[in-house]
Amino acid sequence: MSKQILGSSAHLCAALVAATLTACGGGGGGGSPSSPAAAIPEGDHLLFAVNSLSVTETDGSSSVSVLRTGDGVGETTINYLFSDGSATNGADFEASDGVLSWADGETGAKTIKFDLQPDVDTETLENFEIELYGLTGNETLSGSNSLSVEITDAVCHRVSGVMPTNTSWVEPCYYLIDTVTMTEQAQLSIEQGVTVIANANAGIVVADNASIYAQGTQAKPVSFKGLAPIAGAWSGIAINSTNPMQQLNHVAIESANIGVDVSTGAQLGSFANNTLSHTGVAAVRIPSNAIDSLGDGLVFNNNPGGIRLHADKVTNENPLTLTAQATHYSIGRLLIVDGDLVLEPGVELRFAADTLMYVSQNGSVNAVGSQAQPIAISGVDPRAGFWNGIQWVSSTSTKNRLSYVTVEHAGGDPARSGNLVIEGSGVNLAIDNSMIANSAGYGIYQVSSGSNLTLETVTYSNNRLGDHFVR
Repeated sequence: MSKQILGSSAHLCAALVAATLTACGGGGGGGSPSSPAAAIPEGDHLLFAVNSLSVTETDGSSSVSVLRTGDGVGETTINYLFSDGSATNGADFEASDGVLSWADGETGAKTIKFDLQPDVDTETLENFEIELYGLTGNETLSGSNSLSVEITDAVCHRVSGVMPTNTSWVEPCYYLIDTVTMTEQAQLSIEQGVTVIANANAGIVVADNASIYAQGTQAKPVSFKGLAPIAGAWSGIAINSTNPMQQLNHVAIESANIGVDVSTGAQLGSFANNTLSHTGVAAVRIPSNAIDSLGDGLVFNNNPGGIRLHADKVTNENPLTLTAQATHYSIGRLLIVDGDLVLEPGVELRFAADTLMYVSQNGSVNAVGSQAQPIAISGVDPRAGFWNGIQWVSSTSTKNRLSYVTVEHAGGDPARSGNLVIEGSGVNLAIDNSMIANSAGYGIYQVSSGSNLTLETVTYSNNRLGDHFVR
């Protein structure tokens, strides 16, 4: 005999209500139809919290809960797997099989999560199944061992062209059939939970004094993605506007060529709690004087270019300090350091092919990490000789220091083949607790013995021509 959530089953009421609400969407978009709650049987059981589940493809993510009822004696586990129906894993939804576990004395809900993949096609109702199997423990499996999940299609509104007036996107889905360009003083406002899907080479350009305002939430982010789930599937968001009110918070940007591209002279007002994934050139490309606008809570997944800096010169008037991010910085051109460059603990800095850091007479590089937060300087491609290293030429600054730093994969300059190149008398450089490795030439290539080079606890590894050459 089974009974509803009354009387002695009241201790599971809150768990079942919460699990049912979760099963009704609870992800990026929410708002999907209600799902009928399961009845709680007497005794020790495992069961789905709902009898069926209906979601909308623009919900972003969803989940269903499995309940453990009874006394909770001993440990219990159960496996779950996803089976395609008319909806296909990897195309219409994304999910991985797994195991749910309860400790001895633990009862209540455990959650099975999955992501939904919206598209621009008009489709009929689609479905897939979640199956429970392999129960261990004292419980029995109550009700059906499988749950059908139905995915309802969402209309995707087609947009493109120049937009010189304020525009709001409030519907669940928008399809960029070509690039949308905001001009004059227009603002593009995108409501939480909205999904934007872009054609190949399409994107969003914010020009003139226009702005973009995309303010999602943790539960309902604003999502941008290409038609195909591959890096570079669409161009991304380009900010060329001098308006300081650009707002991108709680957004997810996937499969763009450059996730957010901020041009020289443009401004990025607020950029926090965002996820950037599977980009081609870079997750973010930004002027070095605007990196302070990168806020907290940023997540980066599979972005080979990391944060690409518009940087070709550091001067006394425009010094540069890089703080650690959840991904690496990258530089795609010669970087002339004619002022103070500071790399803070935990920074990773990678250089494009055949580029180098040139530290002039007035410049300095101060990279002081720690054992817990070392600094890494290397090439974008981790192979010997990919870039040309750091070259100090007559830099007499006493600020030059590498501490708890790894420098590798350089030595590509045939004239000065080393990860670190020291040229000219009077160069001051102190290196301690650091690793110099994987050079196509020497670890250190020292042209003048008149330099003031201090080495303490420096380790060398796999430098093709040798560790330290003095000419």
